Amino acid sequence: MDLLLACFETPFHSKSNDDKSKRPLGYPCLWCSRDKNNPVRVSHSNPTGNLKAHQDGSTQDGRSTIGCPGRLTAKAQGHDIPLLVAERYARDEAERKKKSGPLDSFITKTKGSKFNNLTFNQGMCVWLVRQALPWSRLADSWLRACINYI
Repeated sequence: MDLLLACFETPFHSKSNDDKSKRPLGYPCLWCSRDKNNPVRVSHSNPTGNLKAHQDGSTQDGRSTIGCPGRLTAKAQGHDIPLLVAERYARDEAERKKKSGPLDSFITKTKGSKFNNLTFNQGMCVWLVRQALPWSRLADSWLRACINYI
C-alpha cells in the first residue's frame, strides 16, 4: 500500500460536494497529467482499485493494460515500480510456452476455435498405437494433448 501511495501526491477533496468528514477521494499522479484538475478518483469501498489500475494497468478484458503514461520517466528516475499488467501477461505467457510440451502448441485451443472430432479421433488413434509399445508408457504426451484438446 505504501509503494502504491508513493506514486501519488497528497489526496484531496476534489469537489465541493465531497463529504469532508470522510477521507479524500482525489489523488493527483506524480508522473503524468493526472493533476488536481483531473485526479485519479477512488471510492470509499475500494480505496486502492483505481490507483492500482492507473499505476499498473487493468486486468479486465477490454481495458488498458499499460498503466500510467509517465511510468518510463519514473523508472528513469530510479523509482521502484511493479510490473505492468501487460508485462506480467507477457512473462506468464513465456513461462507457459517453456513448460508446454511439443504438441501443446499444435492442439491448444485458441479463441474462436471449434472442437473437431476428426482431429480428436486421429490423436487418440496415435496414442493407442503408441501405448501398444511397452517402452513408450513413460510419458503420455499424446494423451495429455488429446485430453487438453477436449
